Amino acid sequence: MFERSFTRYAASVAMAAAVWSPAPTAVTTDEEAEQILRAAKRVTTSIDGQALALAHLAWPSERPVDHRVAFAARDELAGFGQHALKALREALRTVDPLYRADVVAVLLEARRKVPTGMPADLLPAFEESMWYGSVEAQRLAMRELAQIEYERGVLPIIDAVYDHPGLLRPATLSLGRLMNVRARFFLDAVLRAEGDPLGDPRIRAAAAASLASFQGVATPVLRAACRSERPEVRQTAIAALVPITGLEDLTVLHEYIALHPDDDSAVMRLVAQRAQLLESLVDQLQRGEPVAPPDF
Repeated sequence: MFERSFTRYAASVAMAAAVWSPAPTAVTTDEEAEQILRAAKRVTTSIDGQALALAHLAWPSERPVDHRVAFAARDELAGFGQHALKALREALRTVDPLYRADVVAVLLEARRKVPTGMPADLLPAFEESMWYGSVEAQRLAMRELAQIEYERGVLPIIDAVYDHPGLLRPATLSLGRLMNVRARFFLDAVLRAEGDPLGDPRIRAAAAASLASFQGVATPVLRAACRSERPEVRQTAIAALVPITGLEDLTVLHEYIALHPDDDSAVMRLVAQRAQLLESLVDQLQRGEPVAPPDF
């Protein structure tokens, strides 16, 4: 069944690529653009083949772009919903890198047209956007991978940062939303990093907040950062840790207060207030009173 379906799809792709005529370089009316789109789609009855023909019009590779035709093809392709996914995956691998962010934007629009479920090509399409996309394509794709909680998105997001350091902040935010603990060591490195852009306080704070959101096995990583010799690292780490501390963290809080009395007063006040709250809970336990868990 799969082989027959693939053969039909391949045949429709070949027909669409071979038969439709190139768009003229100067289209002056919307009606002419629509005629070109209709002619491209008439070469095959396959919806996948029609989607591929529209993709060729939206992002032509061998002739000047007629923007009126390209915009019309792009909008119609997005309306194909899940039937556009194969063509968009092909476009991600083949079109000029200049256009790949636009391909991802159409992919996002096409996804919105899928009423329910997760089509087979959708997750691989976003993953491939990270592998093959331009910087802007990767920026769009990583946010979507985080939103749909795609676990396999962790490695492509991290690899994108190594290739393009300017993606560090959106990648850090996306990893936090993805909430996959496999990112904890990368986020710890971001939290402790020095230099531009790694030393950006906003990026450091995002890394700490992401680690705090994971909790569980990521919490020890954040606790260790609270013992850093660098004030900017430990203060960022303790500020992110405080809201999720439990009774087992009293030692960490007391140690911080004792060792770093000259740290930022707002941070010290936050730590002291949390320590007092946890101590009151310990007192209640010792008196045998019922204890509600602290608010996070």
